[in-house]
Amino acid sequence: MIEPEAEKDLRDAQDWYERQRLGLGDDLLLCFEAVLEAVGERPRSFPIVGRRARRALMRRFPFSVLFVELADVIAVIGVFHTSRDPRQWRRRLR
Repeated sequence: MIEPEAEKDLRDAQDWYERQRLGLGDDLLLCFEAVLEAVGERPRSFPIVGRRARRALMRRFPFSVLFVELADVIAVIGVFHTSRDPRQWRRRLR
């Protein structure tokens, strides 16, 4: 499950990369899908970055995918550029 704020994060990043070079936004989505697959297979292998949130890093793109493991689903709560102020993504953890 991808929270609406995380969807917006991803869409904004995709749009930005697509403006830089045609097709690069699609490459970002492929990397995001690879992260989702890894998280789905082994969610507890990623470091905890808050009370219960974990962070997975994308390959090739400087983005963190923040997620929480709920009873029967993984919820993506944010997709953040790694150079952003951590206070921005920590607000989502509340």
